[in-house]
Amino acid sequence: MAHKIEWTDKTANPFTGCVHGCPYCYARKFSKRLAGKAGTVYHRLAESGVDPFTPAIHLDALRALDDELSRSRRSRKIFLGSMADLGCRSHWKITDCDVGVASVSSSVTPALVHSRVKKLISSHPYHTFQILTKNPEGLAGSWPRNAWIGVSVESTRAASLRVPALLAHVSSGCLWVSVEPLLDEDFDPSALVVAGRVPGWIVIGAETGRRSPRSASEALALTEAARRILVFANEQGIPVFVKRNMRELDLGEHWPRRFPR
Repeated sequence: MAHKIEWTDKTANPFTGCVHGCPYCYARKFSKRLAGKAGTVYHRLAESGVDPFTPAIHLDALRALDDELSRSRRSRKIFLGSMADLGCRSHWKITDCDVGVASVSSSVTPALVHSRVKKLISSHPYHTFQILTKNPEGLAGSWPRNAWIGVSVESTRAASLRVPALLAHVSSGCLWVSVEPLLDEDFDPSALVVAGRVPGWIVIGAETGRRSPRSASEALALTEAARRILVFANEQGIPVFVKRNMRELDLGEHWPRRFPR
């Protein structure tokens, strides 16, 4: 499966949608574009008069993913819900396409959605499932060891709010932080330390799909912010994966692309 997310082997979206409304959200833009394409889960929702980016669990896609993973034990990293935020506390719609007939039914609680997610992850211990959220409290509790639960942050303020909630309320095989898109020129890595605890992995990426080019001074400032994060990570022994789109901002130096062990 082709994808543009460099830190994973596969993206899978039996869950879609979010309620945060971030202005730079690529997933919302894609959902609106795909809502006009027959056969997509977004089209199902739109045809039922539902916002195509409404949080939803797609049972046929979930069954298909479960079957695919059952046929192969080759270990892979799977980004689960790249078009969703599984930490959303709102109710989730249920969609299905059984014997060629698509349907959208009443909403279910986040707890029920999470139980299906955990069942899928536990059923395939050979694989690593990567999950990102902007609402870590919504994923509070214990997750299977082969789940990596992370928070997405774009600024020091976002990190100071979401990282403490992640480290305090979530337990999984790896608690990580995606600083993507890096928008804060003054990003302070100390926001990633909570009572002496630090995340087990950090991803850094630039804003994608930006229409206007950055000024040289802005690009340099963001590069310096990324370097501060790298220095912090090296001091703490945290592996860092820097996406290729940071090359648009840097001065040609080599960026690390490491994973947790």
